Amino acid sequence: RVQLDAASSRNADFVYSAIAKVGEDGQITELPPAPSPADLAASLLSRNVLRGGCSNVMAKTEIVRNLGGFDEQLFQLTDWDLWIRLATSGAAAVSAEVTVACFDHRESMLLTSEDDVFEEFEYLALKHRALGVGRGVGFDRALFTRWVALGRLRAGRRVRAAGLFLRVARQERSPADLLRALAALAGPHGIALARRLAGR
Repeated sequence: RVQLDAASSRNADFVYSAIAKVGEDGQITELPPAPSPADLAASLLSRNVLRGGCSNVMAKTEIVRNLGGFDEQLFQLTDWDLWIRLATSGAAAVSAEVTVACFDHRESMLLTSEDDVFEEFEYLALKHRALGVGRGVGFDRALFTRWVALGRLRAGRRVRAAGLFLRVARQERSPADLLRALAALAGPHGIALARRLAGR
C-alpha cells in the first residue's frame, strides 16, 4: 500500500523502497537508504542499487510488457537488467519506508550457483553500453568483483574469494584488495580486519 501510494502520488511507472538486510541470526545488519529517483538510471548503469530484487520493485504491467519483460539470456542478473530498462524508460517513485527485509544466508542462489556470473556481467555491460556512454558512466567491474568475492566468502569458498580479490588487486593496482585476498583465506573475521586496516 505504501509503495502504491508513492507511485500514485507521482504518477510513476514503477516504484521501489528502502530495505533492511537481515543476517542468519535474524538481526538487522544494514539499513541502506533507497536511491533517489533522479540518480537512479545513472547509478544502475554503474552498479545495482535496487536491493531486494523483485520483492522490492513494483511496476505497471504495460511498461514491463512494452520493455519485453525479463531477458531470458540472463539468470542471476535478470532483475538488474530490467531495472536499467525501467529507469531509462519510465518515471520512478520511491518510498523511504522500509517495506522489504532481505535475508542474507549462505545458501543463496547468488552465492552457490556455479554459473559464470561474470559472463552475465559482461553481457549486461555490452547491452547497455550506449546508455552508459550517453550518461558518462560505466559498469564498475571492480565493485562487482568485490561483491561476488564477498558472496563466495559467505558461502565458505575462501580460495575462490581470495582469487577474486587478487584479480581486482592486479587490475586496479590496489593494495587494499591484495590485503582482502590474504584476509579472505582467514574467513569473514579476516575480511573485517582487512577493512579496518584498509580504512587506515
